[in-house]
Amino acid sequence: PRYPLVSSTCKQIEDMDGLIKELEKDYKLVVLDYNWNNDFEKLAQIPEKTPIDEKPPRFSMPQKALSVRSAAFAVSEEVSVKDAQGRVLAASSVGCPPAVPIVMCGEIIDSAAVECFEYYGIESCTVVAEN
Repeated sequence: PRYPLVSSTCKQIEDMDGLIKELEKDYKLVVLDYNWNNDFEKLAQIPEKTPIDEKPPRFSMPQKALSVRSAAFAVSEEVSVKDAQGRVLAASSVGCPPAVPIVMCGEIIDSAAVECFEYYGIESCTVVAEN
């Protein structure tokens, strides 16, 4: 996104002060674990944050150029996202589940994919090397 990403994975926070302190970080999305489920009185005490007004770019379905296997085993190189348009993705890298790749291995990186990469702060990607 065009705002900083802060990631904190698998922290077990058991007290309200610790939770509020953690939420003071610049998180835009927070998933609480089962310890906080149904504790609506405590959840109601969490201060609200300013909503995100910016909408993500529109996604398009990329065109397939190679099989996933062919792309994954091809000679590859890392290039900047700005130089990736028109190239075939060789390796996708996404965050932990439930992340969804913008482009799959073997698909052509189009302008919509580049815009999505830039929006989500992805600066480079691995593409099939040109001959």
